[in-house]
Parts: sequence; structure tokens; C-alpha cells
Amino acid sequence: MLFQNSLKPLFLFLATLGFWPGSVIVDSNIVFQNNTEAPSTDAIVRALYNNIYTTNMHLGNFSLDVESIQSNTSTTDLLKPVAVKISFIIQKIFISSLQNSSSNEYSTLQNQTVIWLTPALTASYGQSLQENPDISFSNGDQWVSVSANYKLKAPSSVRNKSVANSLARWNSTSILVWRSTISVNGIKPDLVLFNVRMRITNRDFTDSLQNKSSQESEYLRGNLTEGLGTILRGTPQFAEIVVDTFQPGSVIANANPTYFEGGPSEAEVCQTIVNNLNELQNRGLSVEPSSIIIAPSTTTVPPVPQLESSFPGYAVAIIVMCSLLILAILILIILALKTDICSKLARACALTSPYTSVRNTENINLPEWRAHSYNVAH
Repeated sequence: MLFQNSLKPLFLFLATLGFWPGSVIVDSNIVFQNNTEAPSTDAIVRALYNNIYTTNMHLGNFSLDVESIQSNTSTTDLLKPVAVKISFIIQKIFISSLQNSSSNEYSTLQNQTVIWLTPALTASYGQSLQENPDISFSNGDQWVSVSANYKLKAPSSVRNKSVANSLARWNSTSILVWRSTISVNGIKPDLVLFNVRMRITNRDFTDSLQNKSSQESEYLRGNLTEGLGTILRGTPQFAEIVVDTFQPGSVIANANPTYFEGGPSEAEVCQTIVNNLNELQNRGLSVEPSSIIIAPSTTTVPPVPQLESSFPGYAVAIIVMCSLLILAILILIILALKTDICSKLARACALTSPYTSVRNTENINLPEWRAHSYNVAH
């Protein structure tokens, strides 16, 4: 059954040839369909390894030694590892020395990243996870963007989504991870992110606020993050609050409260902030209540892009007017048929001689163009 599910439709049957000493060693042949290209010995070893790994190294009531699996010269030790790419952003100012693997800054942050990431991944992948990942850092909008490449001894049955959700809930004391930016092989965790904008009226915008490394930007971001965190931390399924950027308009702060599934709605998040603005006021931040705007919420799964319509708006008005005109013409035609108005109009416009009502006018020879009379039906 193990090979039938993994190697179909080529697999036909497995023939057990015998048993040998050494606990019990099973010798068997796998038969595939004729006139087809059989899977490689690596594929056969991997198929068996993957299946028994999901059953905690058991096949029914039998405990199996995975290191003993062999097909010709292929063994589990010789299988090519499976790559797992983890990416996320650390809320730390990026510096160029982080791209130099021999620098102290790189070594320090790499160790901090491994201390958080490896135990979190081991909880999902178990002993299949190989250590010593390849970690690189880059500039992610002035913060540190992390790319960590791990390897598995064999493909895991654990879905990327499950690993991403586990990482999003895994707390870190060594680095400040932006949870909503986590991805595992391109798959993001199930999080709901709100885009909250608010106007701080007692601060003037300066260019230094756009520089995350400036003292003014770090102070305002830290102060606002702590205040919003205090306000929202008690709400259900709260994950994090990140103050990302500042814009002109006194100072407009763009913050991202993020929740696990089952958290509050947009309106509830907005109202919670408005109801507790005194927390920000106590920190020297005067926020205009009416300025708090929550943009449409998004999940961390990228939304499907909507195609922009090429149909002009004025065409809709033209179509509506033409439809009304056609409807009016149809109504007039129906009324004309029911009231016989066409024949009445024909009689009304018919030309008659001015002498048709006078007797014995046959011999009167007057030009008819001098006067006309119309018999209008009443």
C-alpha cells in the first residue's frame, strides 16, 4: 500500500523474497508495469522513507530503521536534501555590513536568527531538519530582510501553511520579527492585517521621519508602538503592532495591527483605539480622533489582482439614455395602435376643396390655389 500510493500508476506489486537475520531484514522486489520507465532507486527509497516518517517510523506494528532502507546502491543518507526557504523582516535598521558574512554584525544577527528559527522549525519538521542553514540579509525598506535556506533529509508531509502559522506564533527574545512578513516557500501564515492611519497634531513632519534610522523617527515609532500595543494587547487574538511609516499632515502615522484568525473586526479595532487615546496622550502624543482611518483589511495571503476595466463611465450613461428612448418609442407605438391616432392624423392633414360644402359649384371656375380649407376631425 505504501508504494501503491506513492508510485502509482506505474506500480504493480511487491514480492517479498525472504527474511534475513539482523533483527529482521526484508528482501523484496518491486514490479512495475511493462513498457514503462521505472522510477529511480532514489525515488523508491524516498517514497518508503516519506511514508514511514509520517507514522513515526512504524509500519503497522513493526518499528523500522530508516537508515537501513536501501534500493540497489541508494540509501537515505545519499538522498538529495529538500530545500526549505524561510523569509521575513526583522525590525532592525539595515546596515551594509550585514551583507558581509565575515563581519561581526553579520555573525551576531545570524546567531540570533538561528537561535529563534531552528527550534521553531524543528518543532514542525522534527529530526528531518538539517542544521547549518544558509542565511543572508538585505535591505527591506530600511529594515533587515532575512532569507534563510534550510534543508530536509526528505520531503515532509507538513504543509508550508502549517509551518508558517507555527512560526507566526513562535515568540522570539533575540530578534523582533515582523510576523506578517513570514513566508515558508512563499506561503504566508493566516493573519489579518489592518492598515490604520492617524494624525498626530502636536508634531510637525520633518524629512528625518522618513529615515527609520534617525533619532526622531526611532523615538516617535517606539513611543507610538508601545502606546498602541498597550491599547490593543488585550484584544482577542492580537499578534503584533508595527508602526511602519510617517507622512506629512502634521504627522500621519501608518500602523499595522495584526491578528490571528478569530480576532476583532476593523470597526472594533478602530473603536478600541479611539476609546483609549488617553494612553497616547499620556505619552505626549495628541491624536485627532476623527483622523483615525482603517483602510480595507488584508490577509497575508496575497490577494488576487482585479483587472482594471477599460469600459468608460460615460458609456453607461449613453446606454441608459438610449434604453429610455427605445422604451419611450415602444410606448408611443402601442398608444398609436390602440387609439387609431394614425388614421386621425391622416384625415386631419388631408387637403379638400373650399367649395365642397357649397352646392352647384360645378361651373365655378376659380383658381383653387387662392384659398384652402382643412376639415379637422374633432
